[in-house]
Parts: sequence; C-alpha cells; structure tokens
Amino acid sequence: MIKSLKSLSLRHFYNLYKNRIKLFLKLFLVGIFSLFEWQLGYRFFAIFIVIFFITALVCKGKRLFILIITTTIIYFIFNTFTLDALVVIRNEESAFIQHPKNAFKNLLTPNTGLIVLPEQVQVMVSLINANNIESYKLSPELHKDEEIWRRVIESAWPIKMEESSSYIFITSDEKPSYQNCVIVDQKEDIRLVNCS
Repeated sequence: MIKSLKSLSLRHFYNLYKNRIKLFLKLFLVGIFSLFEWQLGYRFFAIFIVIFFITALVCKGKRLFILIITTTIIYFIFNTFTLDALVVIRNEESAFIQHPKNAFKNLLTPNTGLIVLPEQVQVMVSLINANNIESYKLSPELHKDEEIWRRVIESAWPIKMEESSSYIFITSDEKPSYQNCVIVDQKEDIRLVNCS
C-alpha cells in the first residue's frame, strides 16, 4: 500500500510538473552540449546552440524543420572537419576524377599495388614471377615474421606456398645453412634456392 502511494504520488508529481521537468532536462542537455563545444574551442557554435534553443522555445508549436536543417548544416560546416576533408578528397582524388580510365586500368593490371608491400615481399614476388616456379616455401627465419609470410601468400597467389617445395626463399645471412642448395636467383637480401 505504501509503495502504491509513493508511486501514485510520483506519478501525480510528474503529471503536474511534466512540462517543467522536460524543460529542465532540455536546458540541462543544451547546457552540457554548449559547454562541451565551448571547451573544444568552438565558441561561436556554443553560443549558436543556446540561441537556437531559445528561438525554438519561443517558436514552440510552429514548424521548425528549416531551423533544424540550418543548424545541422552550420554544425557540419563550422564544427567538424568537413571542409578540411573535402579539400583533402579534392586534392587526392583529382587525378582519378580527371583520368578515371587510368584508375580502372590499374585495377585490372597484374601486380598493381605491390608497392604497398614490405620490400622483402616485393622481391620474393618478383623472383617468383621471373623464375616461373610452381611452388615455394620460406626459410624458418623469414617464416618467423608473420607479416612477410602472410603478404607473400597473398601476393604470389595463385602460386602456392608448400612445405614440400624444393624452392626456398632465404636471406643472405642464412646461406651457410643451405650449402647443398643451388642458388636459382637473388635480388637484394633475398635468395631463391633449389634444394632438390
């Protein structure tokens, strides 16, 4: 019975002061948001938020769609990095926009994008292609580096890495361990040896 009286009195209190409670919550949220923007250095936008909210309260009951759209546009222009991002996109993508055929041509060109791979992986892929091998494996030293062996598998596909392969990629430091193998090709620090 006491619980029902308390819940009844809370419900009654809420119904009596519903509009004031909602107004207080709105003012609190706008104040927090404005304070946050002010501390970030967006002083104009913090003041604009407060003025917008007061205008919305005065115009209560009228259509505020244009006011909300205007606020959203101003927010994205002045408060975010939208303009900077658009400038960067314009500068970076201008070659694509001016010559889109080149970009699409690069999508279909074999070995496009290898320049983003680690240098050792680029060397191994070029040795695989130059020597027309059907399978390969990495020395234990190269296999330790997870990025290298993953990138080699990805870039050399459809040529597969197989443990049974007689072609092994080694570094120049590992040459003494592979004395019985024939050096097929070498480039920079990487050697392709055949241990058949």
